[in-house]
Amino acid sequence: MPTLCMCVYVYRLWPTYASAHNNLGTLITNKDEAEKHFLLAIRYSAEHVNAHYNLGRLYRKANQTVDSERMLRRCIYIEPKFIPAYIELARLRGPQDRNVGSLLKAIVQINPMDPNYITIYGYWLLNKGNRAAALKQYWRALALSPSYIEAILGAARILRKSGDHGRLFQLVTRWQSILRESKGQPPSKSHLYLYEWQLKNELSNKAKAYDGCPQSCVSFNY
Repeated sequence: MPTLCMCVYVYRLWPTYASAHNNLGTLITNKDEAEKHFLLAIRYSAEHVNAHYNLGRLYRKANQTVDSERMLRRCIYIEPKFIPAYIELARLRGPQDRNVGSLLKAIVQINPMDPNYITIYGYWLLNKGNRAAALKQYWRALALSPSYIEAILGAARILRKSGDHGRLFQLVTRWQSILRESKGQPPSKSHLYLYEWQLKNELSNKAKAYDGCPQSCVSFNY
């Protein structure tokens, strides 16, 4: 990672070097000075993705929403697969903006193998009241990473609210099986165990019903 002294040295040696200005901007705490260097980076390199992104972040933190969106959209125009710009734009708009869903969906399409982004999209869908679509995203995340804790908790909440205790039991059973088969230490997520404890009474009858059920009956479907 470049240091402030290094960036200043490079900047003085080569004052038209766009990346030196961009790096300086990220290291300077003064907002006006940082903005000046980001703008100089863009001046010397009109398609400098990181300079547009960093300037967009700077404007968002300063509540200059119009300028922030302009920079972030320019960033995405230059590099359509630059995920940090989509995330920053979603933060700028806030969770209540209906267009945030299209941004999160775009992130998933760009990086379809990352369960984190898929789960974030599922969480947004759930907050919008679309349980079915959210659950689909959680299953998708679990297909990629069967022990991904946030997807497990998200799916469990939906199944519980929907009264689908059968699949809820399968989900909790699967998680317990993963913990037993794991050679390492189980993740320090105490809230999962508290959540399981909360479900014990609801699942007690289901557990008895599944005791004599053949394996095919309790298979986990996505």
